[in-house]
Amino acid sequence: MLTQCQQCKKTYSTEIRVLCYSNQQRLCPHCEEMLGKLKHLGKNFIASNKQQSYRKPRKLRWQLGVIFCLSLLLIQVYFFEKDQLSQNANTRVWLQKICLSLNCHLDDYKNTDDFEIMYHDFKDTGKQYYLFQVVFSNQGQFNQNYPDIKLNLLSFKDEIFAQRTFSVIEYLETERRNKLITPSKTVEISFKIAMPKQKVGGYTFELI
Repeated sequence: MLTQCQQCKKTYSTEIRVLCYSNQQRLCPHCEEMLGKLKHLGKNFIASNKQQSYRKPRKLRWQLGVIFCLSLLLIQVYFFEKDQLSQNANTRVWLQKICLSLNCHLDDYKNTDDFEIMYHDFKDTGKQYYLFQVVFSNQGQFNQNYPDIKLNLLSFKDEIFAQRTFSVIEYLETERRNKLITPSKTVEISFKIAMPKQKVGGYTFELI
């Protein structure tokens, strides 16, 4: 006797007593579709299976499970590490591509290590103020805002006796404050420092 799986159309030779009288449900070895009980089988009869199967293939269940777990992992990583990821040059390239397709926005990129100092000076003008100057360029691959400048004044013993951090609002002209420093762009900054009572023996500074 023959029977045919209605899922994959594979034909099997099956004993009639197994299909008609057994209470056990039979599965197609090829696709695991359930074969129903058959009655009134004739010689060389190809059985039709009208009973629908609600058993999902194992492969599909594994695929859905893997996709769900990966999606959950990516959501958790983005939620807890999004600030650090957006400031990393390697991952930011991919995040920009993703945000471009999703129409989202990344936080402004900030990495002062990308700035290369080309020139700096701190000189007495003879007019009751010092003039601080610095020239630097953006050697990174992303646009950046102008940095704050932390300036230290030193005594002749190389000890810090005055320190101050100048924000963009304090040292930059209004028309330049909202402009970004594009990759490979060189900028020059200069501003006046009121002359302190103590003699200045030197200075140090950093972009922050």
